[in-house]
Amino acid sequence: MASQGGYYLLPQNVLQTEIANYPLYVTGTTVIAPTLQDVENNLGAYIRRDAPGCIQESREKVAGVDITPTAPPKPVIEIAEGQVAVKIQYPLSLVFDGTTIEVAQPYAYTPPINLYTLYNAAVKIAQATAASPEEIRSDVLLEGNLQSEVTPYKNALLYTLSEPNSKVEDLPVVFMFAVEVPR
Repeated sequence: MASQGGYYLLPQNVLQTEIANYPLYVTGTTVIAPTLQDVENNLGAYIRRDAPGCIQESREKVAGVDITPTAPPKPVIEIAEGQVAVKIQYPLSLVFDGTTIEVAQPYAYTPPINLYTLYNAAVKIAQATAASPEEIRSDVLLEGNLQSEVTPYKNALLYTLSEPNSKVEDLPVVFMFAVEVPR
């Protein structure tokens, strides 16, 4: 989702390149970035859609155990400074050797991703661009411990932001978005 600017399903305002799709955070002088709540909702939608596939993978990996969801997943996501707190209520029934165990307690996970900082930096960049579309504000790019790259592309600037401590399986999380700029 970070590589899609916080979106699970991309919005209509997207800049398509040969390499990736960049959601637009600014068009003209209007900021159209998602809210933090939108990003949380998108992450929840991702979990609701993909959690059943994870259960199917578990079935294939754990021989002799039948794992069956007894209700749809209900994620609660909170993106805060320094963390993404994910709590999923996903009741399961586990059957093995004739014994059934009902698992009802929520699963909690806090991935090592500072999505809050990446998102806020993207919104600040979008706001600065909307206010002064003819300049790139280096002070905004240099805030915090972020690494950034800006690439001109057609009538837009493509941004990639990363934060050194935000990694998944030792790969950096990259937050990508675009802003339209006047020619």
